[in-house]
Amino acid sequence: MAPDQASVIKDSFYLAMEKISDYAVFLTDAAGYITYWNPAAEQMKGYSAAEAIGMHYSMLYSPDARERGEPERNLQRAAAQGTYQEQALRQTKDGRMFWAMTELIAIHDDHGQLTRFCKVTRDITAFRRLQARLQEQKQKVEVTLESIGDGVISVDPVGHIGFVNRKAEEITGWSSASAQGREVGEVLHVVDPALQRPNESDLLRAASASDGAAVVIVEHPLGGRKIIENVTTPVCLPDGEKLGEVMVIRDVTQREADAQLMRDAERNKDHFLATLAHELRNPLAPILSAAQLLEAGPGGEQARQMGRIITRQARHILSLVEDLLDVSRVAQGKVHLDIGAHPIQPIVTSAIEQIQPMLEQKGHHLTVNMDDEPLLAICDRERMVQVIANLLNNAVRYTNAGGHICIDLRADKEQLELSVTDDGIGIASDMLPRVFDLFAQEKRASDKSRSGLGIGLALVKNMVELQAGEVHCYSRGKGHGSRFAIKLQRHAEAEPTL
Repeated sequence: MAPDQASVIKDSFYLAMEKISDYAVFLTDAAGYITYWNPAAEQMKGYSAAEAIGMHYSMLYSPDARERGEPERNLQRAAAQGTYQEQALRQTKDGRMFWAMTELIAIHDDHGQLTRFCKVTRDITAFRRLQARLQEQKQKVEVTLESIGDGVISVDPVGHIGFVNRKAEEITGWSSASAQGREVGEVLHVVDPALQRPNESDLLRAASASDGAAVVIVEHPLGGRKIIENVTTPVCLPDGEKLGEVMVIRDVTQREADAQLMRDAERNKDHFLATLAHELRNPLAPILSAAQLLEAGPGGEQARQMGRIITRQARHILSLVEDLLDVSRVAQGKVHLDIGAHPIQPIVTSAIEQIQPMLEQKGHHLTVNMDDEPLLAICDRERMVQVIANLLNNAVRYTNAGGHICIDLRADKEQLELSVTDDGIGIASDMLPRVFDLFAQEKRASDKSRSGLGIGLALVKNMVELQAGEVHCYSRGKGHGSRFAIKLQRHAEAEPTL
């Protein structure tokens, strides 16, 4: 290299070093004594050029580091390797310690003789603090994830596992160390498609495509199978870039087993109810026939009165049996409905006729508010008679003698609302949410005449909903009566009466 060219390069180097602000740069001779000190070094380390030049560069190390001989070893490493990099604590003139990222470069002449060293330093204290905070936050997140009761698995964009919490280790049988880096399908080996969703062998796709949880059967590495509920959520940056997915898994093996037991018990109950109803129904026909013979026979007024009592009670039992059969049919999806547009007023009249003897027996006052103009409801006529009769029966049963029962019919352009209101014993607030449950009954210490099987209102709800309607119950509590309202779709030909 020509002397002039070398001089230009040297001048350019020193000019650049003078302008650099983020990197402290200094030169030493082959023994480590400082020969050049740029302004950034003065700013970072606190020594002026006049103070630093001529001093051994070990002054920048802490006393402990100097005692351990680190400055000399670093010179030896740089001389042997050509360069030596490290992140370490360094000391300023005033004794302040800071984190530095350094590179010590050995410089040789044209003959390969070591002539000097160049030391480049950057203050990374702020970066290290940020790194420490991020590590602290990471540890907090991991502690939180380890503490929750569900399994958590993080997955990268290509389906490889990055994190497995303790609960997920327990569920899957894989340790976090063994699972990391593996494909999720290897750790959660699906051996049966989703139980309640379309067939899907890939767990991630099954969960991501569903609105809720995917339920799958997986093979456990220690043997046996588990039923796993999985919810997978994508993890994305604000710009939409996908970083991966988080899977939250739960072992629902016992829950599914319990649910199966409940389903089996429900089927057994339905079978029992159907069998019981049929067994009770068979002897009722001859009982009714015998009672009717008593009513019409020559046995006198006392025999006829006994016949009427037997007939009334047998018909009541027959009504309960029919309700039991209907409960069984509803549970098995075997209810046949003849849906059409039917005038609602005659349906109400037929229901009243069915419970008229009970009304008269208890001396109740019935009020019916219905317009004469025909209103057409979309329903099954016979089933709707049964529904309204059940509501009236309920009102009669739970209203004290001489009480008041009111039927109101209202309509708008789309719906009919039929309500049955009584001033009877009312319904407690804690009972209202369960009033339509099968076999639900309020506990009563006395008055067994008001007890029943608890199937009438459950049947009402089922039958109304099968006809695309709604039924609601209202009561201000014990002693304040009750109101049951049925809403049905109105046939389009009818005009509103409101």
